[in-house]
Amino acid sequence: MPIAQLNLILTLQMLVLMRIRQGKNTAAELGSGDMDVFGTPAMVALMEAAACDALRGGLAAGETSVGTHVDVKHLAATPVGMQVLLSISSH
Repeated sequence: MPIAQLNLILTLQMLVLMRIRQGKNTAAELGSGDMDVFGTPAMVALMEAAACDALRGGLAAGETSVGTHVDVKHLAATPVGMQVLLSISSH
């Protein structure tokens, strides 16, 4: 059975603010580095979770969405105790 392509026209916008905590979502904990800074795998997971939450209201019961491509730049370290602000929007 072929997979149907969905053409969704949704206006999405969401802000997520998260404080980085010791032993949670750090590069050292996730195995993506040795430092207690916000890990890139956690950053991508946060982006995907926010996108799923934003889409939830626009999908019918039983429908879901999956990611097929991620292209990110993690430009600076965010130490434990600092906050991360994630902003997503459709275009």
